[in-house]
Amino acid sequence: MITATAALAGRNITRIRRNSGSMISATVIPGIFLVALYAVFSTAMEANGIDYAQ
Repeated sequence: MITATAALAGRNITRIRRNSGSMISATVIPGIFLVALYAVFSTAMEANGIDYAQ
């Protein structure tokens, strides 16, 4: 099972290296969602006196 998992991980890493767009989207898009959701919810919670970051 460990060797099969390592083989699948190796294949996926090789595929990601060949396609730089997927590497960028895998790292940038979650960051954009994090910032957007923090901005929306922090302003909504701040109106009620709650610190969203806490």
